[in-house]
Formats: sequence, C-alpha cells, structure tokens
Amino acid sequence: MSLPDIAKLEYTENDVVEKQQQRESRVYKTLVWDFEKGDFELRDGKTLEADGKKYLKIWIKKTLLTIKSTLIFEETEYGSEHYSLIGSNLKPTFVEEEMKRMIREALIRNSAVRSVSNFEFEQEGSRLKITFDVDSIFGILNGEVGL
Repeated sequence: MSLPDIAKLEYTENDVVEKQQQRESRVYKTLVWDFEKGDFELRDGKTLEADGKKYLKIWIKKTLLTIKSTLIFEETEYGSEHYSLIGSNLKPTFVEEEMKRMIREALIRNSAVRSVSNFEFEQEGSRLKITFDVDSIFGILNGEVGL
C-alpha cells in the first residue's frame, strides 16, 4: 500500500525560505490601548501605534480578555475559552491543564507567536493568577491573566 500523491509533497529550500520571508514581512502593529481607562492611549489628541514586543503584549492581553465566540467575534476564532472553566466542579489539575490548552490555542493563532509555556497558577483568595512565557519572533515575553 502506498501513500496518496498528496502525501508525497516535496519542498525545496526556496519554498521554505519564501515562506519564512512571507512570515517576517507581515505587519505586526496595533493601536496602544490603555486597559485601565478602557480606551485608546492618546498623545496630542492622536492615537499611538505599537509594534514589536509592545504590539504583542497588547495583542496577548486583548485576546485573553476576549471571550471566544461572543458578540462581534462570533464567527471568528479570536479570543479564549478559558473563562468557561470558572466555577466548574472539575478536578483542579484537569482545570489547570485545560486552561493551559485553551490559552495556548488562543495565542498560537498569531503568526508572531512560536510557543506558550512555563505556566504557573497562583490562587489568592477567590482570584486566580496565571503567568506564562510566550516565545515569539520578537523574543520571549511574560504573559499574565487574572480570573
């Protein structure tokens, strides 16, 4: 039994280099958001742009604060599902593993993100703080989400 033709794909080094160049040529920018005020950050009445690590930190926070498949994001894959586990009666170890998976899935959708790892969970009364590392094309970033 042999593999179907579709499984016999061969890539040249040029194909791989071209794909890498496409990934690197993407524009990674966003407007700076003030999460405490809940509005865009302004200087002299104009919005500010962020790129590089600052862009990715803002994107990560926005993504994890957005509940997946709600409101204007209903038909998209934007946001995270980890909020669905709040108040569940499941075993804490299962909940932690599911939250890791859900956060990882939400963040890996951005082509600037290579991996998400080193999760730590810290319970402070009724609040849960989750920290993690994000390996990206801009370097390693520390991420955090509180529930």
